[in-house]
Amino acid sequence: MEKLVINRAIKAHLNIIKKTFGDYMKLMSVRELKSHIGERNITVIDIRNREDFLKGHINGAIHMDANDVMRNARSLPHRQKIVFVCERGNTSIRVATMMSNLGYECYSLVGGYRAFIAAQS
Repeated sequence: MEKLVINRAIKAHLNIIKKTFGDYMKLMSVRELKSHIGERNITVIDIRNREDFLKGHINGAIHMDANDVMRNARSLPHRQKIVFVCERGNTSIRVATMMSNLGYECYSLVGGYRAFIAAQS
């Protein structure tokens, strides 16, 4: 029952995102991310605060505070997909949009880290 509620909330969230950001906003589902984890052409950047990152994160993710992403843009891989992960998926949408505008291939993880954890159970 809990997964059904989460799935409905994620679908509603996606509809709001699509209306707000249009078709150019790239989103990645948890299922899609799981299929790409470990590949060389993808970088997962967790933009939650350091404490939350240290409590748990997606295997292989690197931590970068959301406020530092723009400052460190030149250090990010330009020829890879970059997936930004926050707690619920809201902050990562903004960061992914800004980085996409700079020419990076960026995605926001739908539902954020919470959705990733929920999919584990």
